[in-house]
Amino acid sequence: MTMTDRSKPSFRIEIGGAIQRELAGYVQRLEVEDSIQAPSMFSFDVAETREKKWLDEGLLDPGKKDVKIYLGYVDELELMISGLVNSLDYSMRSNGQLQLTVQGFDYSTKLQKSYKNDGAGFNKQKISEIIQGIASVHSLECKCDPTEILYESMKMGLNESDYDFAMRMAGSIGYEFYIRDKTLYFHKPNYKNPTKTLSWMRCGGSNIDGLSEVGFRLTMANAVEEIEARGYDPKENRQLVSNMRPAYISSIRPAGKRKAINIVHTNQKELELIAQSLADEASRTVEISATMMGDPSLRSGNAIKVAEISKVFDGCYYITRARHTIGDNGYTTTLNMNGPIIE
Repeated sequence: MTMTDRSKPSFRIEIGGAIQRELAGYVQRLEVEDSIQAPSMFSFDVAETREKKWLDEGLLDPGKKDVKIYLGYVDELELMISGLVNSLDYSMRSNGQLQLTVQGFDYSTKLQKSYKNDGAGFNKQKISEIIQGIASVHSLECKCDPTEILYESMKMGLNESDYDFAMRMAGSIGYEFYIRDKTLYFHKPNYKNPTKTLSWMRCGGSNIDGLSEVGFRLTMANAVEEIEARGYDPKENRQLVSNMRPAYISSIRPAGKRKAINIVHTNQKELELIAQSLADEASRTVEISATMMGDPSLRSGNAIKVAEISKVFDGCYYITRARHTIGDNGYTTTLNMNGPIIE
């Protein structure tokens, strides 16, 4: 795509399967934020008519119709989010302007509203099998990396939602859990194969993949070279120990050698998974917040390279959150990333 094409940002909103061309003409600002750490969301501001066309006609009523939002340039649009309207904010200003702000989330809301008040349990199942069952209950497709450990019994927490349970399970074994369109994803992070190389766009530059604003934070507070996790097996009456180093390490060497953590787990394989997850988390020493010309291909859960910054900060980073905005300043993408990652 050329720089000329990038000067013509575009979007499309579909509600209930129908393209909303008239509504698009009233949209003043649109934002989509996707994340691997929280439900993805969307919002758009609508210039309301004096007849209250958009507020009263029911098209935007919360929870009723599926919403799809596409972003891009000219006619090259990519699906960014599918979900449901969650709330409407209506404001009447002193200058006579009427504004309706529409906010919604992806289909994670279905899982967030599903609670098991009796602390439901699962018997003789693997975590991946449990997650597949949750997806089926909520009429979602499931793309799930298989897990190895077969649990004799596992219980959800009291008043724990399906969403919170899935997030807890993902965190316990170093997986990611999120929903895109009507598919539930539960898999290992993909730190390999960076999708793009981004560099700082200096004043007057015209680099399509240039970062117009970028901030770095380096912290060694929790960084160690190795994690030691300890547990106990009551059947064998023995202690369990697992020592793990990050699978992908920072180029900046941590001062600490080892961090010991006591974990209430009774399975050696499970302990190793948790130790590896904690070690990988401890290796993330740099956080980045960056803004650039809008790019719908930049999504959370992808790795990218950052170059031409400095020896300290150049490297491969992982996108944890991506916010795409179309408004008065055109189309911009803001990324939150952590790393750097070296295999």
